[in-house]
Amino acid sequence: MTTVPVVTTGRRMLNKVPEVTVYFWIIKILCTTVGESFADYINETLGSTRPLALG
Repeated sequence: MTTVPVVTTGRRMLNKVPEVTVYFWIIKILCTTVGESFADYINETLGSTRPLALG
């Protein structure tokens, strides 16, 4: 007979959350920077008086 280890509910929930690593933060900062830079470029190109709605 095999035994199955009992895992607590809290531990099981933590295992479902992906690990946040330094790579996550690097990608997040790069994406935010690119997005802000592109928004500034669009604002300068189209002018600040013309509203732009995407999505």
